[in-house]
Amino acid sequence: GLDTSGAGRNCRVWCLLKRYEMLRSSMGSKLQQENFGLHAALPRKAFELLHRKFGVTFECFASPLNCYFAQYCSAFPDIDCYFGSRGSFFDFKPKVGSFQANPPFSEEVMKAMADHMISLLDETQEPLMFTIFIPNWSNPMTPAIPLLDNSCYRTGYILLESREHQYITGNQHMQSLSHYNAVHGTRVYVLQNDTAQDRWPVDRDLMTALRRAMSCNQSWN
Repeated sequence: GLDTSGAGRNCRVWCLLKRYEMLRSSMGSKLQQENFGLHAALPRKAFELLHRKFGVTFECFASPLNCYFAQYCSAFPDIDCYFGSRGSFFDFKPKVGSFQANPPFSEEVMKAMADHMISLLDETQEPLMFTIFIPNWSNPMTPAIPLLDNSCYRTGYILLESREHQYITGNQHMQSLSHYNAVHGTRVYVLQNDTAQDRWPVDRDLMTALRRAMSCNQSWN
């Protein structure tokens, strides 16, 4: 059975921290900014807006160390499941709900994410919506961008310019100064079916509010 003793909990926490430490270390000599991008999260004010106005209650790509919502998918279900993870996003098949996605900045992962979301939207008539944040890798074009640009489910889009918006670093549990200015542009997409548009209507004003929530020009206290 599950060991619920203090020693058992401490062991799981240790395994969790070492797993993500190894993931960061595997970046090797790559730029520190890429390390942040691998495990970065949106600012709190952006999550608050997504919950209040977009109906979001679930993160498609998070971890026990950076999740905002209690429900999320993550990379390591074997250990993350003890801390609320629902498993891999690619095994997750919701029929209804509003979801936020800030995937690892990997071309393969982002394309697979877009394919999976479009397939899920094709398969349900219940309200289903995804608000997606990916880097503006357009030269050369990362494969996820044309998939999202050309999707019939796209109802919202903004481009956040580099140095004009912020993320929370992947090391947020280890350092006090957790926000950093993004060195890349970020594309924000909303994909939703017709019933989701009725439940969570998205317009220009709402996307502008999301831009402000991601902005560098605000206090994080």
